[in-house]
Amino acid sequence: DLEPSSLKTIEANLRSPQPINALLDQLNCDFAVPLLVQCRQIAESKGGVSPQEMEILSAIEKRCSKTFSEVEV
Repeated sequence: DLEPSSLKTIEANLRSPQPINALLDQLNCDFAVPLLVQCRQIAESKGGVSPQEMEILSAIEKRCSKTFSEVEV
């Protein structure tokens, strides 16, 4: 149930993705904690986490390590 404008933005970013470090710099760790848990569950539900998925999940965890230590996941 995404807005058409959101879908267009997603499509544009899929064609020319930003570097992971640029995205991590924009990350709000307060919102990343629950999102990361959900992303990990989705990735694991497919039968395992790919090396690419693990790299991204680990980068987010490292960036937000202080926030993660304050919250039980």
